[in-house]
Amino acid sequence: DPAAAEKSQSQAIARVLAMLAALREHHALREAPVLAAASLLEVAGLRSKARELLADAVRQWPTSAGAHERWRNRLIIDFGAESMRKAYAAYVQAAADKPTAEWFAGLGALTAAQQHSKDERVAEALAAYGEAIDRFARSAAGNADYADTANHYAVLALAGRAETEAGRNHDEQAVADLLRALALRPASLDDTDGLQRKPRAIAMRVRKALQDSGKNELADKLKPFEL
Repeated sequence: DPAAAEKSQSQAIARVLAMLAALREHHALREAPVLAAASLLEVAGLRSKARELLADAVRQWPTSAGAHERWRNRLIIDFGAESMRKAYAAYVQAAADKPTAEWFAGLGALTAAQQHSKDERVAEALAAYGEAIDRFARSAAGNADYADTANHYAVLALAGRAETEAGRNHDEQAVADLLRALALRPASLDDTDGLQRKPRAIAMRVRKALQDSGKNELADKLKPFEL
């Protein structure tokens, strides 16, 4: 009976939400039940309520990678990468712990940039890469514990922006970004980003394109990327 099944589902959801409210009232709320409840809401098609719950989760547990991943993905699915990026900008503004918020907003911006690159939205990709680079820099400056991972993701963002700039024949900007990535964290040059690209491989492609177009002086600046 579809009507009975729907009623049963609604009752189950109501019980879960009531349980969460009781736990919150007694300061006993934990991350795992909240994320499980969000999954239940998603399965039931209640995306708005799931988003609200996940937004509460990243405020309640601001260092939780799992909560942030769930919120980030929910926003992208429901509204797109740009809306997710704007939501994170608001999140940073309201956050008490700015370095942590900047780190996760930087990851959100990088995720958006890669999606825009995949969809060939060049202007949006460049803006998102730039935001990611800036946010990771602020996170690293604000909390030394974040510096290594922030610099790692900043290298991926710099390389991604470099490839995008090279595609627009902005060769000097592309080379500058790649050299900045090299100086920032060489250990990340052979790591893969969300589009299965590696910074070193990007640098070598840019170098070959420069050589092919006779821009040997600029190409030589990328020689340190050779293994």
